[in-house]
Amino acid sequence: MKKHYAVQTRDDLFLLGNLHIASRAIHIMADFPIADFLTDGPKSCKAIADQFDFDQTATGKLLRVLSSFGVLEENGNGSFSLTDAGHYLCHSHPESLKDLLFYDESRWSPFGRLERTLKTGLPAFNELYEKPYFNHLEERPDLQKRFNRHMAAVSTHEDRVLAKELPLRQDDHFMDIGGGAGSLVLAALNQHKQATASLFDLPEVIDNISGKLDHRITPVKGSFFEPINAKCDAAILKRVLHDWNDEECLKILHNAKNTLKPGGKLLVIETVLQGAEDPPLTRLFDLFLLTLFGGGERSLQDYRDLFEKADLTLSGIINTDCSMSILEARKQ
Repeated sequence: MKKHYAVQTRDDLFLLGNLHIASRAIHIMADFPIADFLTDGPKSCKAIADQFDFDQTATGKLLRVLSSFGVLEENGNGSFSLTDAGHYLCHSHPESLKDLLFYDESRWSPFGRLERTLKTGLPAFNELYEKPYFNHLEERPDLQKRFNRHMAAVSTHEDRVLAKELPLRQDDHFMDIGGGAGSLVLAALNQHKQATASLFDLPEVIDNISGKLDHRITPVKGSFFEPINAKCDAAILKRVLHDWNDEECLKILHNAKNTLKPGGKLLVIETVLQGAEDPPLTRLFDLFLLTLFGGGERSLQDYRDLFEKADLTLSGIINTDCSMSILEARKQ
């Protein structure tokens, strides 16, 4: 991934200021299997519009935008075909971006009020929808399912990488707190054959996967904002803390810390900000997390300070081959 995409000219800057339109066009490609429709060869604008019950004029404008950025190729006869990059938007592609590019209206409209987040330091989402994002999902089962698929897609590659690096003993009992469908737990158990695990998440999440879990995994229901009635040798918090502000993180850390047996350790898995070396995508997500959730990525010093307030000590850091690091913390 490139470290920077620096604009060079006034025209570059003007184009950058309008790329939200191109982003929305790509989101439409991710939502509808347009790319799959094109896998067997070029199609006319009319054929594409008819296939998806779109207006033909509007469809032509969308396709031409995508062609301008190399997602599609506009052919001399007015038809459109997929480029090599465009194949990653096929729903059937093994590395499809379909679920990674989850941007329904509630995920992009808060950026229309970004100035409110800049003024207050609070998520514009809450002001726009009059509730926090995760409460919004609870009221919209369709969006909750899409969010769950999004998180599963995010985890597909990185969980295999992280599982190899987790500092677990073969006979440890570990618990993934807020572990979703259990992808990381299963990957870790495949690396540590004698270990056992608990998977902790909200009741509705656990109910959805009951009966599908490996026999070595014990499901535990609850909220990480409340005391957790389980014990473990290692507690894992992956992609949890970056969704919350410091005050909320301290509640989560306190409850996670109290699950540890004597000598146990807390493993926090997050992207750690490096400063000038951070790639653009990390910085985009950092602003995204604040605008939607009120959270954000943190530096290593930020995590030291947070752990200190939670009566934890940072005892180690493992940098992995994905974008995330494993921070090991122990009780003071």
